[in-house]
Amino acid sequence: MGDPVTMAVAGTLITGAMQGVAAKQASDAQADQLAYEREQNQLAAQDELTAAAQEEAVRRREINDTLATITAVRASRGLTQNSPGGQNIINETRRIGERNVQIGKLNRLTRSQSFKSQADFQGRQIKSVKSAGNTQAFISLLSGGSKAAAIKAGV
Repeated sequence: MGDPVTMAVAGTLITGAMQGVAAKQASDAQADQLAYEREQNQLAAQDELTAAAQEEAVRRREINDTLATITAVRASRGLTQNSPGGQNIINETRRIGERNVQIGKLNRLTRSQSFKSQADFQGRQIKSVKSAGNTQAFISLLSGGSKAAAIKAGV
């Protein structure tokens, strides 16, 4: 069996090191979870952009189909395309359709930006968590060392 003071110093150093490793592992695990969530938010942001483009295309096709139907109905009734009433109907239908396209697109872009902002925030959290883990690990090692030095000095 070894000297009790040496054993106490060794035990204190090992405890400090173990606490430091545990702090680092905990921060790494938290950073990994945040990185996963960040990636999911980045994917969701991209999905919203894709959906915005797809919905815009569908809505524009619907506008064109509606305008074509109005034109066909008017033509079947012998009405000219240049009559003031007919042109007003077409213009109003186009205006409402365009407004709906822009509203839908803006909603998707807003959701995309929200996901992107969350992902950016998580990126900053990752840095903070890693820094805190490194600091805590260093403090644990330093504390273990100072306690060991105190034991060795007989304090």
